[in-house]
Amino acid sequence: SESVKSFQDLTLADNFLFCQVMMDKSICTEFLNSLLGIRIAELQYIIPENSLDNPRPFRSFRLDIFAKDIQGNAYNIEMQKEKKQALAKRLRSYSAAMDRDLLQRGADYPDLPRNIVVMVCDFDMYGQGLARYRVHRMVDERDCGFLKDFQDGSEIFFLNAKFKGRYFPVERNFACFEANRSSVW
Repeated sequence: SESVKSFQDLTLADNFLFCQVMMDKSICTEFLNSLLGIRIAELQYIIPENSLDNPRPFRSFRLDIFAKDIQGNAYNIEMQKEKKQALAKRLRSYSAAMDRDLLQRGADYPDLPRNIVVMVCDFDMYGQGLARYRVHRMVDERDCGFLKDFQDGSEIFFLNAKFKGRYFPVERNFACFEANRSSVW
């Protein structure tokens, strides 16, 4: 049976604490701004453990954190403790499920908001020692000398929580939070 941790033993890798921290609009906004290098004016709402249900026989999903900003852009933030098979395909399915609810009936495709999935990993996803890995679609015809961003508004980020080098602002903030967690609560 799984033992219950004391509050002092929790880290951001624990789902309860991760969701509690990310539900704070100012923390979640700063996290996304720092990681993505953008300026989100305001998060409209943040939903922890959001279910995206599909009719049977199709798979439904539970997102750790689902947030939307006032422009309608959608963000899914996940915490992953272990490197598991097919994480990339899992995040692709999360992204597709999020898109399903982002475009209203009768709206034009240019109105489809950005869809960003962030996987905070307690390991280095690709083993290259980087703080983060950005994944986005490309038109890739290198044989013809053509490489272009697909610009579909969908991106996936893997954040390496074990990164030891020079921090991006978001990693520095999370490392400081972990070190000073008891004073926050």
